[in-house]
Amino acid sequence: MVWTLDKAKQYGWFALKLLTLIVAVWLIIRTLSPIPAEACQRLIRNLLSTPAWILGLLFSLSLANWGVEILKWQAAIQSIYPINFIRSARETLIAFSIGFVTPN
Repeated sequence: MVWTLDKAKQYGWFALKLLTLIVAVWLIIRTLSPIPAEACQRLIRNLLSTPAWILGLLFSLSLANWGVEILKWQAAIQSIYPINFIRSARETLIAFSIGFVTPN
């Protein structure tokens, strides 16, 4: 009986994660589909004309922001449940994904 409940819980979490991924991909496709092809080409042209150091700086700042969010989550939950950096990163990524699907 306990084994069945554990398996059901495990499959339930997997189904929830899969559903979140499917909804996120659907929202991305739905959001990007009305954009005309010329706007996409203009965006690509602008990105290719941007200096590489600016793109690298923006990417680095994005990673730093994500790192700060991970550390913030780790510090916030530390008094309730001790959590390591990897687990905190995974839970933060899950929260970002769910927040992307349900922004309001």
